[in-house]
Amino acid sequence: MTTTRINPRRHLILGVSFVGIAIVGTGLGFVATAHAGTLPMDGDTVAMTISNDTDQPMTLAAQYTNVGDFIAAPQQILAPHTSEIVTASNAGYDRMAAVMSYQLPDHTVVVFEANDFSDGANTTGTVTAGPSADHYQIATSLDTGFPNLNASYTLQSRMLGQNVVTPAWLTAPAWPSGH
Repeated sequence: MTTTRINPRRHLILGVSFVGIAIVGTGLGFVATAHAGTLPMDGDTVAMTISNDTDQPMTLAAQYTNVGDFIAAPQQILAPHTSEIVTASNAGYDRMAAVMSYQLPDHTVVVFEANDFSDGANTTGTVTAGPSADHYQIATSLDTGFPNLNASYTLQSRMLGQNVVTPAWLTAPAWPSGH
């Protein structure tokens, strides 16, 4: 009878590999769950992933749905470089809007809007306003549409002066050549 002895180092490597696979699998499960969370299946739903990719905290000023209720309401303060997922649902309607407005410390107002309409889902109404509105931009995307809308929003600081065309007279030499 032959006895095979397994190297303890091999056990450690196999154990670490299985733990790594379990952690990655769990992480993927959280990513999939975080996208929309648990939403009712008997009506229209809206899931909004809002990312604050600025150095400023955003303070909630107002929240609104035209029908239905928030399941996961927006946070009172969304810290810099963080995200939140806001969800809302309704039953018995085929037109739902969810809107949140936040204020930045410089008094800029940021409005995030999701419209879950049977004739076309959209993020129309998403805007920055106020004294420094031109310092920010919002990137939006729709991952899914009616009746279970998933929208993503990223607020970013806009670099002032980018895409500026410099007039030729500013780049021309001060003196004609030869002088």
